[in-house]
Amino acid sequence: MAFKLITLTNGGVSLEFDQSDLPIVVEAITALYGTPVMRKQVLCELWEFGGGELIYYNEWDPCLIAQSEESNEALQNLNSVLGERQSG
Repeated sequence: MAFKLITLTNGGVSLEFDQSDLPIVVEAITALYGTPVMRKQVLCELWEFGGGELIYYNEWDPCLIAQSEESNEALQNLNSVLGERQSG
């Protein structure tokens, strides 16, 4: 289980993780914010939780990419929770 929060050049953040950790990520999102709304697009999915919209992209490593300050904050909170699970 490895999670990496990356700051993007536009000031947003992206949370990268292993494909095998997707159920853990969804479980943590649900615990923090309720069930995320997921809408399929051609190349990605749009997820809504924590008051913002995020892109779920899974070409090489899965990642969630924040699209607003609200989703930046949601990903930072999610990363903290996942980090606690990882170390505990």
